[in-house]
Amino acid sequence: MKRVAVNGMGRIGRLVVRSLIGCEDVELVAVNDIASMETIAYLLAHSTEYGALGISVSFDEDMGILHVGDKAVKAFREPDALKLPWDELGIDLVYGINDSILTDADDIVSGASCSTVGLAPFAKALNEVAPIRQGIATTIHALTPSQMTLDDAQRKGNLRRSRTASENIIPTTAAFAQAVGLVLPELQGRLSGYAIRIPVTRGSLITLYAVVSYSGEEALDVDRLNELMHDQESWMFGYTDEELVSSDIAGTDLYSIFDATQTKVSPLDDGYLVEVAAWFDNEASYVSQFVKLLRSL
Repeated sequence: MKRVAVNGMGRIGRLVVRSLIGCEDVELVAVNDIASMETIAYLLAHSTEYGALGISVSFDEDMGILHVGDKAVKAFREPDALKLPWDELGIDLVYGINDSILTDADDIVSGASCSTVGLAPFAKALNEVAPIRQGIATTIHALTPSQMTLDDAQRKGNLRRSRTASENIIPTTAAFAQAVGLVLPELQGRLSGYAIRIPVTRGSLITLYAVVSYSGEEALDVDRLNELMHDQESWMFGYTDEELVSSDIAGTDLYSIFDATQTKVSPLDDGYLVEVAAWFDNEASYVSQFVKLLRSL
């Protein structure tokens, strides 16, 4: 059985813990966060987005133990994770895209970011059916804790993220598209992108504008491209032609879901300009990938 620790008990860390509690092949040994463990226990037990955990959660300060149901998890409040006794605790640690390159020599493995996880299978699928020459991706992303509840100075000095998250559409920088080139070398240098934060708590959308090649016998139009993308459906990449909105995506364990209603195709002198879109849950989709990554190591 793999023994793992979670360093950072924010929204993603807590959702990882929720996912690991029921795993029979992964043991959660320890958690670490600089916040009060009493607060962490409360937020783990209660979630506005995911509801009550359904089992008891408490923190024993004297023992330094976070009790989650019948599991006792060692709890630390150490700002420097390198100082934690990982070896003493016997701790062992983008799945489905490039996990085949992992070897026993890899000591540190990155789970990437939620938008990278959402774009990677999406871009891979498009590149399989119509090779991407160049593309620009936009992640229309749910708000995050790095934004301000009300207008105030943001801790990293980001001016736009200093504005009220619930009242604004906020353009911001993001490196998710460029990061796809690290997991899909054939797309290295071909993708760029940015993010737009919107006032919803989860459920995000990626749009990809791309100039593509296509050598099929039939002309590439909307119906043909949707058909080809439907054929790419897998355990991590979904397909829908329903008129969905962001709340319909909440809780999905798919990395991304292709939305056939948003496909557009324009012929060029040499190739095609396409616009395609895919939904993802910026929390649940990422955690689904991350837990699979843990279990695969």
